[in-house]
Amino acid sequence: MSSFSLEINKLNALEYDLEVVLNGKFKEDECYFENERFVVVLTGVILNKKIFLESKVEQSWEEVIINLYLQKGDCFYNEFRGSFCGVFLDKMNGKWIIYQDHIGSKNVYISYLEKDSIYFTTSILDAYKTQEKKEKRERLDINAAYMLLTYGFMLEDYTLFEGVRKILPGSYVKIEGNEISNHSYFKLSNTPNNNLSEDEIIDKMDCLFKKAIKRQFEKDIEYGYKHFVALSGGLDSRMTSWVANKMGYTNQLNFTFSQSGYLDETIPKLISSDLHHEWVFKALDNGLFLKDIENTTKITGGNVIYNGLAHGLSLYKQINFESLGISHSGQLGDVIFGSYDKGIVLQTSFKNGDGAYSRRLLDKVDFKQAIKEKHNNYELFCMYQRGFNGINDGLMGIQQYTETMSPFYDVDVFKFALTIPIKYRSKQKIYKKWILTKYPEAANYIWEKTGERINSPSFFIKNKEITVNKLYRKVLIKTGIKKIGYNSKNNMNPIEYWIDKNENLRKYLNGYFIDNINFVKNSQLKTDCINQYNSGNGIEKMQVISLLCALKLFFN
Repeated sequence: MSSFSLEINKLNALEYDLEVVLNGKFKEDECYFENERFVVVLTGVILNKKIFLESKVEQSWEEVIINLYLQKGDCFYNEFRGSFCGVFLDKMNGKWIIYQDHIGSKNVYISYLEKDSIYFTTSILDAYKTQEKKEKRERLDINAAYMLLTYGFMLEDYTLFEGVRKILPGSYVKIEGNEISNHSYFKLSNTPNNNLSEDEIIDKMDCLFKKAIKRQFEKDIEYGYKHFVALSGGLDSRMTSWVANKMGYTNQLNFTFSQSGYLDETIPKLISSDLHHEWVFKALDNGLFLKDIENTTKITGGNVIYNGLAHGLSLYKQINFESLGISHSGQLGDVIFGSYDKGIVLQTSFKNGDGAYSRRLLDKVDFKQAIKEKHNNYELFCMYQRGFNGINDGLMGIQQYTETMSPFYDVDVFKFALTIPIKYRSKQKIYKKWILTKYPEAANYIWEKTGERINSPSFFIKNKEITVNKLYRKVLIKTGIKKIGYNSKNNMNPIEYWIDKNENLRKYLNGYFIDNINFVKNSQLKTDCINQYNSGNGIEKMQVISLLCALKLFFN
């Protein structure tokens, strides 16, 4: 995994210490270059790199980047598509630019040091270590600790360390002379475009989605890699794999991890077989991966609940990635072609607790202090917080092995999708219609979310649309014959079920809690952790364990 770290004396921007390691799988997309006028650092994967090089056949990649800067200015990377971050120094003007991609798929941390110095790094461990060296160490951010115990992730730019923050998605930091400033170059907007019909919307969705698929899968071919494609029982990864297959990208290795026997195993097994793909499955039975607390937390820095990465890591460490390319997913598809907002009119307000995993300690989160960025409505708040800060932090697991992309959050797909009026996106209405119109065979498989096909016949009861199967499931659940959720085997990650049924796991987690609770020095926080662990559900226990592990590893 490529990385960089940069320490700058703000009083003299040309006094700096820069360390760069480029060892990613897509080395030709990355760049580390320095001459008498510029420093260029770029890590990640640039899916549209070929377009920039086509008309500049006599120029190197670093020359193309420099010329982009000279032509476009500070935000030249807005032209890139992919997963990336980087550093740019214009020595003549004494100006540094440290930037993050459009959705923040790669974290860049800022550590504020003493003696007017500032430190940037892609490594959360390095960011923490710089704080440990300070004479007056700023320690645990109590507000951030409560974010972990409630939301399960950090809000805005927070980390658990008071002196460490993140560059926000679609943003960059500029240092000029002794001035440091934060800027946004890309912000999502969900202002609806009411000028297109449903059919026109579907055609545009399909065109952009296929363009995004081509960008991703052609990058694998460029490097001679096999396509590594996630596949679950949901619609999102299904459509990534399915559309790619229809476009001729058939050399796929699909991968799945879930409780065995659940729909997240049985559906992808059938789809991959029908598409003639190779398929690898990792059973999460008994929740044994939940013991991998500390290795996972060393990746996250404790800034997101560890179980959200640990299940994937339990598969990735078993795989030889040498011949595999980008990890293609359907990440965020249901809230991009669908929405976080469940109504047919966009909610204009949001509040503390929206998107949180637990609500029991929400009064301890200083929400007004945390939410400094303006979000126009509930959907955008949830997208930037739960989507980018929460779900996308799960990308850190696979990024230990390769790059990862989803065609749904391709910038051009993303921008268009959020302009589709919410009345079409609500409850995945336009999403399902796109599938039925363009890829009807993909609808012939059960959807894990509902337990039935998206084209199943439906009827209305009290103005609510319902299917026969859904009504039957509701009856079984109401009567207690069938269980769903984290305390049931009928779930991709039945955490409470594993803890309840696996005595060895239960003893391990309880022992870890007892052994490490005393690392919580704040008395009120300690009391709250004890209460939440002892009376909370499976996810709430994971939140407490995540915090205790971070305190043990980084604050001891």
